[in-house]
Amino acid sequence: MDCKELQLSDNFTKLLKELMSENEKYRTQLQLSEAWNGMTQAELSKRLSGKVQSIGLNKYLKLCALFNVPFEYFLEKV
Repeated sequence: MDCKELQLSDNFTKLLKELMSENEKYRTQLQLSEAWNGMTQAELSKRLSGKVQSIGLNKYLKLCALFNVPFEYFLEKV
């Protein structure tokens, strides 16, 4: 990973944190559970990459709920 990639990664992480903190109060546990159709956290953890796990499973799920996308969506982007 070169410096440019590292900077982009840091900026992406910073943006994710800002988005999640601003919108966390608007996302309820009910919305999250509906979004994942009853899948358990253990099942989700098995399917997430190391980069996603590094920001935390709950924050990642809230981000997906915020953008109303399936949790696989960001795995291709990260």
